[in-house]
Amino acid sequence: MTRTLAFARSLGCSLLFGLAGCGSSSPVSLPVTGAADVPLLIPTPGTASIAGTIDQGGDQRTYIGIVPKAPVAGAPLLVMLHPLTTTNVDMANLSRVGRLVVSDGAVVVLPQGENETWHDDPSTTGPDDVAFISAVIDRISQQYQTDPSRVYVMGFSQGGFMTERLACDLSPRLTAAAAVGSLLRDTVAAACNPTRQIPLAFINGTLDPVNSYGGQPNIGTESAPANAAFWAQKDGCSTTVPTVTTLPVTVLDGTFITLTDYKPCPSGIAVNFYTVNGGGHTWPGSPFPSNFGVTTQNMDATLQLWKFFQQPS
Repeated sequence: MTRTLAFARSLGCSLLFGLAGCGSSSPVSLPVTGAADVPLLIPTPGTASIAGTIDQGGDQRTYIGIVPKAPVAGAPLLVMLHPLTTTNVDMANLSRVGRLVVSDGAVVVLPQGENETWHDDPSTTGPDDVAFISAVIDRISQQYQTDPSRVYVMGFSQGGFMTERLACDLSPRLTAAAAVGSLLRDTVAAACNPTRQIPLAFINGTLDPVNSYGGQPNIGTESAPANAAFWAQKDGCSTTVPTVTTLPVTVLDGTFITLTDYKPCPSGIAVNFYTVNGGGHTWPGSPFPSNFGVTTQNMDATLQLWKFFQQPS
């Protein structure tokens, strides 16, 4: 852990729980707030599901969550953003994110985009999804007394586009972020002025038929490599000669993965770009079939990105 992060966690502990509770071997137990049976959510043993509504600009916006059956204060908070024309339940099932609740005691919240879409393009009008997601973080962090120095975001497809907008517009609240199967909008790049650098990771398939690996200039999106390089530059990392490593092939499914690591970076910062050679528009490691190309089993995106979030840079 970097010294800065250790200090931030100590400060967050002091603010949330009082100095007497910081560093205690007996964490504060909490009730499951907002418990609900979420239709179609595949349950993860050892977890509880929650649901809630937030008034955002006069609209009733919703979210679901997956939390430990016996939550404790100081847990990390993970925000998961679903793709276009899907739901937060679909995202929870696809990623099997409940595993992180069991293994690490994480609190996971999945906001729902209005009409199953996100307002990720700042050049257009629409719901203020930055404010909505920030309000969700406010509520869940208060209810579950989560660690303010461990707030993470993962998004898939349009949820990844929205994740990149959050990295621009909500950087003071985020610890790290990751986007899968998404690209960088030119309009987001033009308006992006984050006030704080955060670690970022990206996963893209070379045979993605939805968000082409090579970008889509006709709709104003950069290529996947250009996306990663953009954020490396924003984060103050070297973009001259990044380190490229081919990861071990453990399953013969026609795919292999290369990791482009932009370093050196400032202390506490990393930008990792995973290229799934032969992979489609999919969530790596998911057991569910896809109509948009091969889902590599040579990586579990949920576990890999969570590992990226946890490791010191």
